[in-house]
Amino acid sequence: DGRKWQPFANGIGTNSAVYINCVHTWDSDGAGPLPAQLIIGGHFAIQGNYIERWDTATQDWAALGLGMNNDLRCLTTWDPDGNGPIQPQLIAGGDFTMAGGTIVNCIARWDGSNWQPLGTGVRDTRGGYRPYVAALAIYNGELIAGGQFIKAGGVTANHIAGWDGTSWHPLGLGMNAWALAITVHNGELIVGGTFTAVGGVSTYGLARWDGTTWRPLGSGMNDAVGALAVYNGELIAGGGFTTAGGASANCIAR
Repeated sequence: DGRKWQPFANGIGTNSAVYINCVHTWDSDGAGPLPAQLIIGGHFAIQGNYIERWDTATQDWAALGLGMNNDLRCLTTWDPDGNGPIQPQLIAGGDFTMAGGTIVNCIARWDGSNWQPLGTGVRDTRGGYRPYVAALAIYNGELIAGGQFIKAGGVTANHIAGWDGTSWHPLGLGMNAWALAITVHNGELIVGGTFTAVGGVSTYGLARWDGTTWRPLGSGMNDAVGALAVYNGELIAGGGFTTAGGASANCIAR
């Protein structure tokens, strides 16, 4: 509340296996009169099967349709036509293969009434890992998804892909391992993860995409980057690293 932590209603469960991975505010009508909704996703099956919204009228958690069949890892809002008539859509990514009873393969959109697929979603991995979407962002009007996958919509994408509203496409050659965090800084898409090369260029854990080409950010980190944000105009990275660009950083750097 600005001074101290308070419980949020009755929480979401007391079992140690229950956890929340992502918290997001979604405004279903953009600049319209409806208030923004608080959305949570993670590993829980209390009411909404891995995703729920806070209902201000009942002061309780409520489901969004039938929910998912496995964990959520990330949430974002995407407005396909900017100021056009299409309302902003809630996008969810994670380990799930189904949303609202429909096959979606790790990524889905909520149109206000139902869960919808984005093409055929993402699939295929290296080393037999289960595919998942770990991070979402909006860049140049497109939805960007990163995670542990090789294909998006049947097209080879190597852990990161863009959705233009109709189809998936790769971002160059992608990366050689997982993309775990995405943000936008100074007009470029910034991606963090476990990779050691992106677009054929050597870089550890951090890279930038200018719309056509991948480039490193300095000499990168000595371990994975799992979180990114922009603060006071600077890029902030968090993860398991102890050096950033050769300087001591201890898990967080700018």
